[in-house]
Amino acid sequence: MNEFLVVSQIALALSIGYTFFIMHLLSHKPPKKYSLSKLPKISVLVAFRNEEKNILACCDALAKLDYPVDKLEILLLNDQSTDQSPYIVRDFISGKPQFKLIDIEEAKNNLQAKMNVLAQGIPKSKGEFIFITDADCRPLAGWIKTMLQYFDPSIGMVSGFTILEEKAPKPFSKLQTVDWIFLQGLAFTASNSGKPITVMGNNLAFRRNVYDQLGGFEKIGFSITEDHALMKAILDKTNKEVKYIRDKEGLVLSASVKDFTAFINQRLRWVKGGIGARPFAYFLVGFSFLTHLSIIAIFMMQQWNMVSATAIGLILGIDHFKLKMHLKDLDKENLKTHFLRFELFYIFYPLILFILVPFTNKVKWKGRKL
Repeated sequence: MNEFLVVSQIALALSIGYTFFIMHLLSHKPPKKYSLSKLPKISVLVAFRNEEKNILACCDALAKLDYPVDKLEILLLNDQSTDQSPYIVRDFISGKPQFKLIDIEEAKNNLQAKMNVLAQGIPKSKGEFIFITDADCRPLAGWIKTMLQYFDPSIGMVSGFTILEEKAPKPFSKLQTVDWIFLQGLAFTASNSGKPITVMGNNLAFRRNVYDQLGGFEKIGFSITEDHALMKAILDKTNKEVKYIRDKEGLVLSASVKDFTAFINQRLRWVKGGIGARPFAYFLVGFSFLTHLSIIAIFMMQQWNMVSATAIGLILGIDHFKLKMHLKDLDKENLKTHFLRFELFYIFYPLILFILVPFTNKVKWKGRKL
């Protein structure tokens, strides 16, 4: 056997395993959606720090939520902003009883950043369910009712898809949008198989009594990805389940980052926050990374043969099939024309992260190093 075919054969083995594994994940049914028999008291929390460019659009979207005002409170949590954000909020919420502006104190209980803000904000809320989004986001009008329809008694947390808007230069913005949908698709299918790997912190809802049962973020302990830390605590320490939903009525719109440097910093924060994830998360992300890395190896070793072609075809084929499903359900089929560019992007940027992570002790978040 020609020793130079080894790379091709490894790539083929990985591609076959990856294809069957993704098909297995896709074979599971999505969460069941129920009709609402009653509308509970809801608290929406938004942490913000120096968001004068985004906070008004966020507030406007929150004011348009399709939910009774008498059963809704929206807490806007000011994390020591030094710009005009608090003044913009104060002007907007005047005469709107469902809104409240709360100034957050300095870090307590060794918590920092968004986790510290939420840890101080949640005790000031009154809702039976806590909804979380970000200041650079705009939930759709049906967000609350849609998320609530997935809470049966066994569910402690529900997370939905976040779609990026095009504020960065168009080609890079499109790539980010497809990438977010692709990665959230992995989280969605993993959740359907009964093995949640992550949630989206700007499109998140959880039961207040479950949060209280855990002792809040103070007991969970600091993480730069507070959403993932709370998800993991619910799964490890309660009898409640976590579900990731793919429902176009429950979308949150967010802004894409402006350049590749900001993108890498964002992903480094995700990676650092994901340390300590459940074993299945490591397996899923690692398997995907190695499988796509094999395409680079084929090109580097110039393994031009039918075995290599089959391997690449299988990887691209299952990725396209999976992405097409998500785009269709989210009414984003126009993005499928960017698939090949996305695939190149997805093959190379994880390699950059893999190289940088060992040399990254702290990451940037809202002007802070964590």
